[in-house]
Amino acid sequence: MTRSEWRDKRHQLYCLLAAMHAGPLGVELVPRIRNLAHELLGLSDLPEVLPPPPADMYRWSYGYCPGNPSIGCSAGSPSDCLPAKLTKLANSTLSRAARRRQQEADYIRQELLPCLETNLQQMEFEGYRSLMALTRTIVMEDVDRISVQGETTSGQGRHREGSAG
Repeated sequence: MTRSEWRDKRHQLYCLLAAMHAGPLGVELVPRIRNLAHELLGLSDLPEVLPPPPADMYRWSYGYCPGNPSIGCSAGSPSDCLPAKLTKLANSTLSRAARRRQQEADYIRQELLPCLETNLQQMEFEGYRSLMALTRTIVMEDVDRISVQGETTSGQGRHREGSAG
């Protein structure tokens, strides 16, 4: 896989994760997300996703988050802020700048993971909590890989932007 393909697949993965949390039908994207996470990150043992409650319960379940003062986040709606954070990350993945990967790792650690943890703690429905757990597992593996390997492609180790690949 070339670096460009790797960036494109990361972009697809984060776009799918954003869409999964943006509405009650997002659970339908789980098989595609699992396949892409396996292909991109080698993840095959992902948390089980439980069936969500009826679609009309989505707004109630995703409708409120108490916020997380440690990341400067006030009370709001996870159906708005979580897809926005994942979309911001998706857009960042398209950058060719290798230093952007470190910025993404910092963003994941400092903003996204605390947000996911806050939502995991307050989410009442197990089906939706399992979507948060799936997202957290994928994001944690991604941040571990980009922190260790930087701009990488499968099986090729660390690369610099100027090198062939």
